[in-house]
Amino acid sequence: MSDLEEDLPEEASGKRGKKDKRSRPLPSTPEEIEALIRRQKRNLRKAWAEGYLTAITAMLKPGDLAVDCGANMGVVTERLAATGADVIAFVRINRQCHADQCCRRGWQRHSSADADG
Repeated sequence: MSDLEEDLPEEASGKRGKKDKRSRPLPSTPEEIEALIRRQKRNLRKAWAEGYLTAITAMLKPGDLAVDCGANMGVVTERLAATGADVIAFVRINRQCHADQCCRRGWQRHSSADADG
């Protein structure tokens, strides 16, 4: 790095450093260690699930049929629908939330007998 670049702020030099975070000391109590282990396990499960969904969506093509059981907020359903596949999503939430989701996304709405009133 030249002397000129050293004098410039990060924004001007085009280089990015780490976010302005304080260095945290290593965990010292068993509770802190267990919390870090739980967070790491949660991060691994999330990464695995995202990779699995990416693989599934890579195999889908327009005209395929995908079923999303327990669609809830529709995050997975949206990714499945983005492939062009026909998606059947089973949702058990209150009817107003379901209607709002369908309206927002332009989906065809089907009522469910077990949805809350």
